Amino acid sequence: MNKKIQIVLSVLLVLFLATGLVFAGGKPEPEKEMPEKETMVEKAAMGPKRGQSLVTGVMVKITSLDPPNGNAYGGGEGDVYLAIYNRLLRKDEQGQFVPELATSWDFSQDGKQLTFKLRQGINFHDGTPFNAEAAKWNLDRLLDPKDATQAYQFFTDLQSIEVVDPYTVRLTLKGPSSVIMDALAYKGGFMLSPTAFKTYGEDYNQHPTGTGPFKFVEWIPGNRCVVARNENYWEKDENGEPLPYLERITFRQITDDSVRIVELQTGNAHMVVRVPAESMDIVRQDPNLELVKSPTATTYRLYLNMRRPPFNNFKLRQAINYAFDREAMAESIVPGQGSVNPFLILPDERYYSTYNPYNYDPAKAKKLLAEAGYPNGLDVEFMMIAREPDVTIAPVVQSYLQDIGINTEILPLDRLIYVDKAKNGDFDMSMAQITLPLPSIYLTMTQQIHSKGPINRAAWNNPEFDATLEELAMTFDIAKQDELIKKAQKICLDDAGQTFLFTRDGYDGRRKAVKGVEYQQEGLWLLTKAWIDE
Repeated sequence: MNKKIQIVLSVLLVLFLATGLVFAGGKPEPEKEMPEKETMVEKAAMGPKRGQSLVTGVMVKITSLDPPNGNAYGGGEGDVYLAIYNRLLRKDEQGQFVPELATSWDFSQDGKQLTFKLRQGINFHDGTPFNAEAAKWNLDRLLDPKDATQAYQFFTDLQSIEVVDPYTVRLTLKGPSSVIMDALAYKGGFMLSPTAFKTYGEDYNQHPTGTGPFKFVEWIPGNRCVVARNENYWEKDENGEPLPYLERITFRQITDDSVRIVELQTGNAHMVVRVPAESMDIVRQDPNLELVKSPTATTYRLYLNMRRPPFNNFKLRQAINYAFDREAMAESIVPGQGSVNPFLILPDERYYSTYNPYNYDPAKAKKLLAEAGYPNGLDVEFMMIAREPDVTIAPVVQSYLQDIGINTEILPLDRLIYVDKAKNGDFDMSMAQITLPLPSIYLTMTQQIHSKGPINRAAWNNPEFDATLEELAMTFDIAKQDELIKKAQKICLDDAGQTFLFTRDGYDGRRKAVKGVEYQQEGLWLLTKAWIDE
């Protein structure tokens, strides 16, 4: 283990022991295989059973039950959305488009119109019919940046929506778009009841109404969200039997990694997100539990606020990028789960590139710091969310930066306070994480790095990068797409537009009695066919 990190982590361990937060388990080993999925024969022989209640442990605070306006899609909100709502289409674990409320879709020859045929005989939970008028109302929201603030950026190539007949809706685009389908498979594509939204207005978050397999029961912010079986759900299982199987799901908000594992062990939760590295052996060795590798991973990075000094200084951002031994950080902080990726792309994605102009070079970092105008160093505030593994990562980051002459004051904050300050640019430097992949790398870059991106917290602005994304959105040739994605990565890294630390593979914990859980491509739980064998 890198000596620097070993010292920092030793100090943290003493602090944890002093406060009673002791983590159990030995040194974890990498998971070699995904747990085998049940075969259809086994499933048919066993059940599935109906009527049980499932309790899950999610990671982040749910901020909104109106999907286009949510800002914590992974690790909590998105799982609830999939329970309450349907989209016109979705992407499965392999990244293939799967019909939901649409039965089919077709592009015009010039690529400027996209027509959806809709499923008939479906009602929202409040009895409002789902039809082309309801679909148009939902899609019209995406044209108004004030109404769908988090999703608007993904639909700038959408010009208008037309009802062709009661169960056909047509989207007219400003030009051919290679990304509109991906956008519809993301959080902007969820269908809400227009009646419920108009009736409850600002109180809609306490009355979310979709067509999904479960109906809303209650949401206690900071605690839990509860849903119950939709007895009129449209989807059937392989034997033609009605779905879902579960009677009730409770999504418990448990932000502390170690507490989620305790709740899983004791049976107070049936499944939890993000098993921490130090708890992997605990899950492996428990005969009632299993470790499930998610199709996602979490990338940790720093936002350097470029709205104001000091980080509007290019050489200073470069200095910080040379300051970290990322391999040592990944190995020491999340052993058995960590890796280093230079950008917002995972190694198994088609367009992955190893391009990275930065290595661990503290001497070069100090030289750049002096060239930036800080030969005697500087002091900055370092904002973070008070959660794991951020509280472990932050002192390590602090130590590396101190070595090159940058002194940081760590400010641990509640997540909602952190998000508010980040949105307003009220910080110097902050730690952030993102769960990858989203439905497409275009959506990821548009959301996270584009100059007008809703989560471009660093306020990085590079016209060449924005133009590259715009070209990507109109490019259908796969080889050309890959070329543009790699070009965008190079532009961003060369300009120190993002500061990446390391990536942590995603592992969920689950009681073996839980069956039938499916994953979306972005790692969300689809619980329509889930059941409990007990």
